[in-house]
Amino acid sequence: YKWSEPKIININEITFDVITAKSFIYNFEYERTRLLYEKKMRSKTFDVIYQNFFLKSIVILIAMIGVNLHSNQYFLFLGSFIYFLPFVKYLKYWLKSMLFLLPFFISYLILGLIFNSDFLDQLRFILKICFLILMSVYFIRSLNVERILTDVKWFLRFGLIKKIIIFLLALLEITPLFYENFQSKKRQNKSKNISVAIHIFSKTFTEVFSKLDEIEIKVMRKMVDFKETKSSIMMNLYSLIMFITIYLSIK
Repeated sequence: YKWSEPKIININEITFDVITAKSFIYNFEYERTRLLYEKKMRSKTFDVIYQNFFLKSIVILIAMIGVNLHSNQYFLFLGSFIYFLPFVKYLKYWLKSMLFLLPFFISYLILGLIFNSDFLDQLRFILKICFLILMSVYFIRSLNVERILTDVKWFLRFGLIKKIIIFLLALLEITPLFYENFQSKKRQNKSKNISVAIHIFSKTFTEVFSKLDEIEIKVMRKMVDFKETKSSIMMNLYSLIMFITIYLSIK
């Protein structure tokens, strides 16, 4: 058996290799974290909330006009439904509204059978209502105070426009407060009597009305301290799908 000659280890080379390895691991982790953060931010901003407020308003306005013109309701509704497929939460809100209106649709179709109405005309009318509710859900549920203030910031210098914006922002604060208060009282009192429902509505309105000063202070504070949230270019371009859908349905 031959003994091999002892190998001389250079401590400087080992130190250099360790530093290189640590640097590689650090760079790898940094790049991985950066990519994950960018992916998270892209997924976060892929929401109709990040559309420009004025662009969104124009889309809604044209959609409302388009559905009342001599348009193809089937194509318009189908195109709009596809438009919202990436945003499941808005479709869920819309489906809840549809379930609420389901008895009305059934009654409407039964009356059509009794009076021998054209079924296709009835179907077009139902689709028109479904489309209008879908657009309403899209507009109301995608409103964001910071996004609105960012887009209308330049107009706040005009007194009248500023008052209108304050009123709209207060309305945004009041609506969910009123709804939650009303639903809470409705769950406590499960009576289906109309007079009870009117009493609950009146009581809720009075309670919410008493909080107007607090809501006004909250809105004014938001107008001063709001964080600018810019619109997403990708989401603004995405809104072109709705323009194309409306145009093709009317053409």
